[in-house]
Amino acid sequence: MKRQREDPKLDINLSLKCAGLNIPTMDPHCMAVLTYFKFIGVKPGRIDNRPSTKQPYFAYEDISNDKQTKTIEGTRKIIDYVRSQQPPSKYDLDVGLKAKQRSKHIATTSYILDIMMPCVLYIMWCDGKNYQQTTKPSYKEGLPILRGWYEPYAMHLRVRKQIFDMFGTEVTKEDIYKSLLNGLLMLDALVSVDKNFMILNTPTSLDAYAYGVLSCLAYPNYKDQSINSILSKFPKLVAYCQMITKTYFEPDAIKQDNQFKEAKTLNDIKLQLALERDQKTKSYVFLAASVAALSLPMLLRVFLK
Repeated sequence: MKRQREDPKLDINLSLKCAGLNIPTMDPHCMAVLTYFKFIGVKPGRIDNRPSTKQPYFAYEDISNDKQTKTIEGTRKIIDYVRSQQPPSKYDLDVGLKAKQRSKHIATTSYILDIMMPCVLYIMWCDGKNYQQTTKPSYKEGLPILRGWYEPYAMHLRVRKQIFDMFGTEVTKEDIYKSLLNGLLMLDALVSVDKNFMILNTPTSLDAYAYGVLSCLAYPNYKDQSINSILSKFPKLVAYCQMITKTYFEPDAIKQDNQFKEAKTLNDIKLQLALERDQKTKSYVFLAASVAALSLPMLLRVFLK
C-alpha cells in the first residue's frame, strides 16, 4: 500500500506520552489515538509529549461557548470526538460499517480497551525485568534527575493499581498473559490475507485500537522475551502490524531491531497458504489416482466373472 499524504491540521492540541521503546509514544492508548490521526490523514495542531498521568488528552477551543478551552481525556472519547467532525466521510472511519460489522467492532474494541491495553501496560510497567531494564530507562531519558526517578515510579504504581482494581490483588503474571493471549486469538481471527484490515478493506477505529496494542508488543526490546515467544505464534498479526507501520508512519518513526525485523508480509503469508493448498490438492489427486489404480484390477475381475 502507498503511504498516505497528510492533509491540513485539525485545530486541537494533543498530549501524548513521550517517545521511547522504538515507538513514537510509550503507551498503547496514545498509540491508538496517534494511529487514528494517521489513518484519516490529518495532523493535530500541536503534539505535546510532556509526561502527565492524564495522557492521552487534548485541548480545543469550544466556539459554541465563547471559545473557552476544553479538555477531552481518554482514548475512546478522543477518537469519538474526531469522528464527530464534519464531514463524516473524512473523519469517521466507521461510517461504512453495517449492523453485523458494527456489533463485532464494538465487542472487539471493548475487549481491547478494557482487557488488552491494561495487560500491555502491565508488561511495560509491572513486569519486574521489563520495568527496571527496558521501560524505566527509556522513559526517564531527557528528564531531570528527580523527575526521572519519580515519574516512572508513579506510573508503575498507577498501572499496578489499575491492574489490581480490574483483576484483583491476587492476579498473577500467568493470568495477565492468558487474558492477552485470548485477545490476540480474537484479533488474529479478524486478520485475513484477502483484505488489508480487520473488518473492511479500509481502516476503521478498531484497527487503530488494535495497532495501539500490537505496536507496543512487537517493537520494544523487552528484557523478558515471553511476549516475543507469544507473538511468534501469530505471523498474521505481526504482518498486519508491519503493514500499518510501513503505510502510515514515517520511515524513522518506528524502529525494529528484534526478531520480527524480517517478519513475513501478508502477501508472503497469502502465497504460502496458496502453495500449501496447491500441495494438498496435488496430494489428494495423487491419493485418489493411487486408490483408483489399486481398485481397477479388482473391479475388472468382478466385472468379468
